[in-house]
Amino acid sequence: MPTFETFLDQMKAAGVQILNEGALTTMARQVSDWPAVVADVAVRGRKQGIIFERVTADVPTDDGLETILSDFSFTPQEARAVIDNTFPMGAIAGVKV
Repeated sequence: MPTFETFLDQMKAAGVQILNEGALTTMARQVSDWPAVVADVAVRGRKQGIIFERVTADVPTDDGLETILSDFSFTPQEARAVIDNTFPMGAIAGVKV
């Protein structure tokens, strides 16, 4: 299985910034099913300051994210959770990291 670090590298190269990446990394490294952790954090991680942001409203596109996620062991539901919770930069106001 491709590694979590490879996943992070691909997301960054595509134009996704992850706020509080260190907290996500700590959580993902504690389990073998890290895609499930990433999906859960994409949905619920804002309380911990973990936010997935696109560099602009449409970069990367949903299709671009789907292509990246398909290279890893995300279920269709997990992939959708990540895509739906990757916001345009600055869209989530008031989060302190």
